[in-house]
Amino acid sequence: MESLIWVALFIVAFAVFGTAAYASFSAAPWLPLRSRDHRRVLRHLKNRAGTLLELGAGDARLLVQVARKTKLKSIGYEISLIPFLVGKFRLSVTKAYRSVEFHMKDFFYEDFTCADVVYCFLTPAAMEKLRPKFEKELKKGSRVISYSFKIPGWKPTIEDREENGIPVFVYDR
Repeated sequence: MESLIWVALFIVAFAVFGTAAYASFSAAPWLPLRSRDHRRVLRHLKNRAGTLLELGAGDARLLVQVARKTKLKSIGYEISLIPFLVGKFRLSVTKAYRSVEFHMKDFFYEDFTCADVVYCFLTPAAMEKLRPKFEKELKKGSRVISYSFKIPGWKPTIEDREENGIPVFVYDR
């Protein structure tokens, strides 16, 4: 019986740490945004309609804010288990789940053609990997908002830089 408990603990630990490691190496480690940065991102969603994709949605904080403060339907993707579970809980408690889909999936394999807006806070390597996918799948008139890192080879429409703050890059296709 004791060995069964150890096997179960190993499986749980592997799931938690394995998904966190995969997320960190494939796209970015989970780092929550500050509240003031949520407001900055939301400013760039003003008067936008349609569907927002959040790539690496973490614990769904931004998805909740988008549901509360915009008319966008939101779809979030998170691959790391603990932030995903926290996000699922947050969405159910805040009732934001009505306009939000939240998936534990690798967004690199998802279809972006439904997106009117894409938001991401990912590593430069992930942005480089996503660029051809954006170019192929995003429709004309869509917007990409990137927190902290530029999309290599693209010129931002807006560079939102606060003094001593992290930049937000906005790209209109």
